[in-house]
Amino acid sequence: MAGKEVAKVINRCDQAKEDKRLNLTRCDLTQVPDAIFLLLRNTVLESCTLSQNLIRRIPSKLAVKFSSISELHLNNNHLSTLPDELKQMEELTTLDISHNHFTALPPVIYRMDSLKMLSAESNTITEVNVQRLKH
Repeated sequence: MAGKEVAKVINRCDQAKEDKRLNLTRCDLTQVPDAIFLLLRNTVLESCTLSQNLIRRIPSKLAVKFSSISELHLNNNHLSTLPDELKQMEELTTLDISHNHFTALPPVIYRMDSLKMLSAESNTITEVNVQRLKH
């Protein structure tokens, strides 16, 4: 990340300490910065938005460190998989994976019991096992 993006991430982490909502939209991220785990180590997040970046992979520690998130917005990135650890986010009710590179729903989605709203449009998903969806 360039200096401007680093400052933007730090500022948005500071804001998240106040409102419990981490918004890293349009930060030119190619990955989830490790710095957020340090900067927000004592913060219980309610939502996380990583939209409109260049992220290819979500680290499993996102689910482990921020397990109380109820909304996770990953739209408009370059994702094609999600880590199994997302099932540990027991309060997650809203997940947006639209506008990515998914060819199928990630298997972890079928195991997310609290999920109520899934947005997955504008991917290349050709088949969904509706019977496996719990809601």
